[in-house]
Amino acid sequence: MTVITESELMKRALAWVLEARKENPDASLLKWVDEAGVRFNLSPLQSETLLRLLKESEDPATTWNHKR
Repeated sequence: MTVITESELMKRALAWVLEARKENPDASLLKWVDEAGVRFNLSPLQSETLLRLLKESEDPATTWNHKR
């Protein structure tokens, strides 16, 4: 069994949302965050954090790396 840290889980979810939005930019951000929550088993707080990061920054991957 592999244990994934919370920060790695969030990075993976963030990367997944960014890629999904490239493929389908017309879908709502909330839709992608909700789907990422299911795919990556995010808590409600983690999903809210992911949504905030995506809304706050044009380059959320950079923002996340600086906050951790």
